Amino acid sequence: MNFKKRLKDHLNSFNGHRTMQKIHLFIKLNGGLQSLTWSPLVITPNVYKLFTSIYPNHILTKGELDVLSALT
Repeated sequence: MNFKKRLKDHLNSFNGHRTMQKIHLFIKLNGGLQSLTWSPLVITPNVYKLFTSIYPNHILTKGELDVLSALT
């Protein structure tokens, strides 16, 4: 939901502050971070914020929050 936070999370994997996933290892072995271009692939409305603004008194279940986060 937040590109900057997601990018920082990936960078933490490369810097050893988080477990390195297969994609991080692949990148490390094939040119490193300098070989990448980072950008959002698809920009969509934040349906989580939209839902909570329309229904401010609704308490989301974990499942509802997961669905809204996945769509955002």
